[in-house]
Amino acid sequence: MNTTQSDSILLFVDRLIEDKNLGPLDEASLRELKHALYGRVDDVIKAKIVELLPKDQLDAFESLLDKKADSADLQSFCEAHIPNLRIAIAEVLLQFRNIYLGLATA
Repeated sequence: MNTTQSDSILLFVDRLIEDKNLGPLDEASLRELKHALYGRVDDVIKAKIVELLPKDQLDAFESLLDKKADSADLQSFCEAHIPNLRIAIAEVLLQFRNIYLGLATA
């Protein structure tokens, strides 16, 4: 994931916490919550990518991961093999948001 994507996820997580109206949190609790949410959001994005990636491309994708390819290469690969990747990610983020805020069920 590149810096812009990471920054976008951090902003998304900040907004989730704000929208959840948890009240005042001490710095350590807020940091822990952000870290946990970031990991969960990252996991749902990765799961969606694996779900949408054509089966004949899974080995190539896994090879990139094994070689520790940089995030730009991973993103290029995914965009080349998953039509409408950005829309799919936006949809999974909206679903995550709605579930987290109690607006929908899983």
